[in-house]
Amino acid sequence: RGKHPDFHVKMNQALNYQENTPLVKKFEYKGFNLLVAWSFTINYIIGAGILAIPYAFWEAGIILSISLLTFYSLLMILTLLWVSQICAESAAVFRAAKGSHNTIQHQSQIEAEDANGARTVLEFLDSGTPCNEEMDFLTPAEVEDREQPDRLFTLNELLYIWTPGVRAGSTTIKPFKIAYEIAIMVMMFLSTFSYVTVWSNAMTEKFPIFKWDHQHGCPNAPSDKDSYFHDTCWWIYRFWAVIFSSVVTTLTMLDFTEMMAFQVFMTAMRFLLFIMLILTSAWGIHADPIQGHSQLADTWKPAPMFKPGGFSSLVSTSFFAQLVVFGVPDILHPVRNKRSATKLWPLAIGATTGIYVIVGTIAAIYWGNYIQNPINLAYANWVGRNSSAACNKNAPIYFVEYFVTLFPAFDVVSIFPLLATSLAN
Repeated sequence: RGKHPDFHVKMNQALNYQENTPLVKKFEYKGFNLLVAWSFTINYIIGAGILAIPYAFWEAGIILSISLLTFYSLLMILTLLWVSQICAESAAVFRAAKGSHNTIQHQSQIEAEDANGARTVLEFLDSGTPCNEEMDFLTPAEVEDREQPDRLFTLNELLYIWTPGVRAGSTTIKPFKIAYEIAIMVMMFLSTFSYVTVWSNAMTEKFPIFKWDHQHGCPNAPSDKDSYFHDTCWWIYRFWAVIFSSVVTTLTMLDFTEMMAFQVFMTAMRFLLFIMLILTSAWGIHADPIQGHSQLADTWKPAPMFKPGGFSSLVSTSFFAQLVVFGVPDILHPVRNKRSATKLWPLAIGATTGIYVIVGTIAAIYWGNYIQNPINLAYANWVGRNSSAACNKNAPIYFVEYFVTLFPAFDVVSIFPLLATSLAN
């Protein structure tokens, strides 16, 4: 400084330059907004289950169906809020554990987000150290300040942390925790496994490419002709299965943020399906009721209002149609402001409940005892009025027929990566 009296001036200029043009980019926290998170949640919830809702309404009666579905939806909202709160509290304890002295030696394992994360939280809770963190998710500004987002724990980790009697290193785990883990993983695995059947059946029925029948040779074809496949070969079904596997495997390799545009697009397609189901049934009730056809009038029966005999069918369908609790950590993970979850779940469940009620009620009223399960089968040969009528089809009618019939196939393409990611985690 003696040789350069203006050293402090030049240093201040250099520091000022670095502040204006930083050499290291400041940590920028990106993530989903509430609308995108809502779209992912809608896709998680609404799958092929919506196609069974109209039949469940017919089985149990419209009033009983609406009452039970609304009651179950309120329970689901409460459950999702509770799971979100547990995720937030676990993240807060984990932040406190990372900053405490008794777990600093485990920093590398913690940052790796392996199984030690849940163990670290348990160790911290058992140590009796006060938690100086707010028991909630960090705000986006706090994440950018700390340069690290909250850690999200999977359902089995949450059970490991918060199940009474479980301690770090303990070999004794509550039986219900093990039973729940087995049940949730078996259910998720069978769901993902069954998606290939949904896709392949729909595609084989509507696009039976290479129509070779038994007379032209097909060694893999069944000995007797299955009416569902008509004269198509069994290997065509397998061909579509391979196509499905190739597509969904690629999608599963993507991060949720990388499939954002695809999932938002599929949400729009779902709402297009709802509009078609509602408008075609509502138009049929007004312009061409099934009971107005002489060949159907004697056998057509209206939808009942209250039918306790179909209660069991309604319970299982409603449960399956709103099941999303296992996806809470994965949905919240890419959300920028995770505290908005208090708005996300009521908005999502409210939307799906309203859709189910409208679609189920109108379809059950129109189709009556001619309703099919799933409802899209009623559109396999749709001609603008009902499936048994005869008229010349035009382009819009063909569009409705193919879109509604093939929707389950494309629906499972969008839900498979979400469910498979949750299962893998």
